[in-house]
Amino acid sequence: MGRKNITQEVLRRLYAHSGNQCAFPNCSSPIFEEDGTLTGECCHIEAYSAAGPRYNSELSMAERNGYDNLVFMCKRHHKIIDAHDDEYTVDVLKGMKATHESKFSAKTLEINDAMLKHLMIESEMFYKEINEIDENDDDGFKRVLDDCEPTEQMEYILVDFNMLRDNLIMLDDLCSELFGKIIEKLKSLNIDVSKDKAFQYSLSSLLSRDFEPRQLAIPNYLNDLKMRTLHLYVQLLERLVVFDINYTRQLHEARNLLIEFQKKNYIRD
Repeated sequence: MGRKNITQEVLRRLYAHSGNQCAFPNCSSPIFEEDGTLTGECCHIEAYSAAGPRYNSELSMAERNGYDNLVFMCKRHHKIIDAHDDEYTVDVLKGMKATHESKFSAKTLEINDAMLKHLMIESEMFYKEINEIDENDDDGFKRVLDDCEPTEQMEYILVDFNMLRDNLIMLDDLCSELFGKIIEKLKSLNIDVSKDKAFQYSLSSLLSRDFEPRQLAIPNYLNDLKMRTLHLYVQLLERLVVFDINYTRQLHEARNLLIEFQKKNYIRD
């Protein structure tokens, strides 16, 4: 496809409207396999070269490689339509393309150029306001919003989550250590702590005070947060890979992270 100078923008738009399926009627063969391997083909409705089927000398180079003259199909049906161009005429193929895309892109096609322009202007104004807030820092302690890709943001979130979890574990250890020191101090003062049944959390006035938030609520909320974050990461990459297959590796890694996490994700009670 590269030697024919089909732009990335055209390819991304074609794929977004293809449903990742061959456009030939009743064919559901994928264009990209689950591992990101390209098995479909980008077909010219009116041939790129004079020797090809349905060639139209009046088309410009840009029109030949334009969105309206291209359609994704599996290799088998690509060969069939080119071998029988008397049956699969330009009108037939354009109708086939339109019917196929209508199944997958109705909502996408509702966004017109004016709406896109408005969204871009709105986005620029939003980030301009954020930058002005971040630049207005007189004491050097302002937390600045990082300008990075969505996948990088998700990676930062996972790092922050792990730091939060580790600090909460450390805090829990310190609480347990403090409890032990309190017991030792009471004993050193010849105070009988046996009546308090200190090592049974449900009966101990010291332990039961914060046992449930430390040992149940916080761990459960943390696991729920990580599960949802990993799932959001997978969903984000599933959408990005539609437009750029370079995200395939990250998608597989994110899915594996969620699978491994879910194997151990049980509610504490």
